[in-house]
Amino acid sequence: GQQTISSATITLWIDRVKQASINYTPAKPLSFMQRDTLTLGSFRLADGLHQLVACLQIANDNNPFNDTLTAIRYVCDKPIKDDTLVVGSSALADYHFADMKLLYKKINECEVEGDLTIFFEKGFYEGKIDFSIIAAAMKKHHLTLTSADKKQTVIADSNNIIKVGSNNSHIHINNLTIQSYKATYTYGIRIEEGCSDIEITNNRFLGDTFNRTQTNIYHIYNPNGIVERIRIANNSFDGGDYGLRIVGRASKRCSYGIIIDSNIFTNNYLYSIYLSFVQTPSI
Repeated sequence: GQQTISSATITLWIDRVKQASINYTPAKPLSFMQRDTLTLGSFRLADGLHQLVACLQIANDNNPFNDTLTAIRYVCDKPIKDDTLVVGSSALADYHFADMKLLYKKINECEVEGDLTIFFEKGFYEGKIDFSIIAAAMKKHHLTLTSADKKQTVIADSNNIIKVGSNNSHIHINNLTIQSYKATYTYGIRIEEGCSDIEITNNRFLGDTFNRTQTNIYHIYNPNGIVERIRIANNSFDGGDYGLRIVGRASKRCSYGIIIDSNIFTNNYLYSIYLSFVQTPSI
């Protein structure tokens, strides 16, 4: 409300656990829109996401509905440096696939001081992976997405399964099965303009191979825009319209440093490899 505060009781909850209440008396009464600062205590929290709820109680409160503050913060016990984070369903996994947004939050909230590997346990994962969310936090450090067995680690969705954003660099996608299904204009890996130093190796890309139920399926797709130093090697591409498509801006602004090496293309409906405005690719 807008009434003056002469004294109050503040009750604090951390992760739904009630803490000791604090009696608060300002140096002089606080009128509407005035501020004061106080310390509610010191707490040591484990690495992860935590919720803090603080509730202010005053006598004769004329509007109790605006007396509660809720804050959600990610607590980091140490910087990320040469770490491996496991995604899966076993007891050894750090994150479930459904919690990828929480993993992004850890990367964005904690200081990144070294390379990072995201390791997938075997299983079928349905959903998207968006590297653009963590581009700024990763800085110039390397990020690897991999698994122990690509035949038993499948990431599938109907569109933009893995997105490499315009500010991403130093990313290695390795040893996964990436399956496109159920929709038109589906991209297994979408590489945006401006990204660089991307390696895509030892993966298996799957699309429709029989009934032509899918249209405009691109296993690796770069919309019109310049990319630099992209290596695509030792992958298999089965089905879909295009194995891979990379298109630069114009004849004077070409993508460059494109290496396509030792891949296998089968049952691609239109093109296995489609390159345009790409300067001296190595195939």
